[in-house]
Amino acid sequence: MFKIFNASVTGNSHISRDISNQDAVFSDVRSGVTFISLADGAGSLKGAGICAETVVREVSCTIADNFPSLLAMDSDQTASEIGKYITGCMEKLSHTTGLPPEQLGSTYLFAGSDGKNFLIVHLGDGAILGKTFSGTNGIISVPEGSEDGKATFLTCSANLANHIRVTRADYKDYCEIILISDGMHNAAFDKDFISRYDFGSSYKQLLDMAIMDINADDSSYIMMRSSINGK
Repeated sequence: MFKIFNASVTGNSHISRDISNQDAVFSDVRSGVTFISLADGAGSLKGAGICAETVVREVSCTIADNFPSLLAMDSDQTASEIGKYITGCMEKLSHTTGLPPEQLGSTYLFAGSDGKNFLIVHLGDGAILGKTFSGTNGIISVPEGSEDGKATFLTCSANLANHIRVTRADYKDYCEIILISDGMHNAAFDKDFISRYDFGSSYKQLLDMAIMDINADDSSYIMMRSSINGK
């Protein structure tokens, strides 16, 4: 039903300091839901990397397992419920690692489909892009954070539900949905989301070109492409 593509590179600032890539991507098919997820660990926090790796798996699997009930809720209820999943995941990770919850922080982006509907979730910066079957490229969800781009909302932030953005769409609304980290956003687009590169009908071509230009920050994307369009 879907093809999954992803790529990630470590930013020069991390390479120079011998820090591993703190972005994480994950995809799976679970409880009849195909999903992709991405998290960008906050580099200033001790548990940034392990937080990103954990949240893309555990929270995403919980969303997939509860997909029908989350779809049945309104957006505020869905955000509140997912906020509880994230908080529970962070508390468990804090107990496992011995790190305080405030040292476990990442963004969180998710898109999943049961073959009839999409559920799309966004916390923090990075962006979520989509392509329609008519060939129109667009933005589903923009970054949220400070105006200077130096701060955003994370899995360890207070009042999570107020910053978790939920989008629902029909399965036939998009043939591609793409999650990108802020590093990829900065590499591929300007501040107005105008692409920095010439590219064809697929976002994948743009992102593959952009990811070759390693910048200061880690850069990652993960895409789900519907097989309905036969590509």
